[in-house]
Amino acid sequence: MHNTLHSEAVKVGDKTIDAEHDLQMQLLDSLSQALTKGGDFAPTRHILEQFIEFSDMHFLSEQLIMRLNAYPAYEAHLEEHTRLMKKVRQIRESIVHSENVSSLQLLLELRDWLLHHIATDDAVFGEFLSKREAHSS
Repeated sequence: MHNTLHSEAVKVGDKTIDAEHDLQMQLLDSLSQALTKGGDFAPTRHILEQFIEFSDMHFLSEQLIMRLNAYPAYEAHLEEHTRLMKKVRQIRESIVHSENVSSLQLLLELRDWLLHHIATDDAVFGEFLSKREAHSS
């Protein structure tokens, strides 16, 4: 198995959310490879835009599930999503200005943040959903 950014198994227990997280990490892998390769920034920008669009959709989906289930930590979780997207936009600016080294460093920080977020905040949300499903059965 090749070493990827998402090689660590981080699951929250919801198949849809876990699949979306996996796709986010795959996109970060592709972005990391494009940045490391260097050269033409068009593919790098394209991958980053895909990550941004997908992450926006994922966060909206996750936030909708939270609201529909009256998740008590919704506001704090929303703030974390906003913080992540701010970091992503910093990476976009860095790439636009062809700052490859800075972009790669920001990407690694983003990867660490996302893994931590999934392992902590999203895991707590996953437990919340599991308990709600158990009580409604």
